[in-house]
Amino acid sequence: MTPDLLFDLETQDPDDVLTLCLVATHPAVRLRAVTVTPGSPAQVGW
Repeated sequence: MTPDLLFDLETQDPDDVLTLCLVATHPAVRLRAVTVTPGSPAQVGW
């Protein structure tokens, strides 16, 4: 059974974009939805 995935993406986090590319093309994951929220400068700096 393929797991369903809901992915939350922060626009200022480069690793989120790479993760999205991975899960969007992975045959063992069914990407059902992507939400996009802005990240803060503090999150990126941490």
